[in-house]
Amino acid sequence: MATCETCGKEAEHPLEISFRSSRHVFDCYECAISGLSARCECCGCRFIRRIGIASGLKACARCVTGTLPLAFWPAGTCRT
Repeated sequence: MATCETCGKEAEHPLEISFRSSRHVFDCYECAISGLSARCECCGCRFIRRIGIASGLKACARCVTGTLPLAFWPAGTCRT
């Protein structure tokens, strides 16, 4: 039995992932996605695929398409 890194549940059949030269153990795919996914540097949400990069900024689709108010964007970054 192994303990999930995200939820702390004891997993009978854990999902083991080697990522960036380290080993991670999860209970399910949802925990693995939550544990390993990127965090949007604008709004803080988790996302699986980087939709856009504005001046080196990791951003989710909502932020890239401009549905997030400008106040959340760091100075000097663009939305395209």
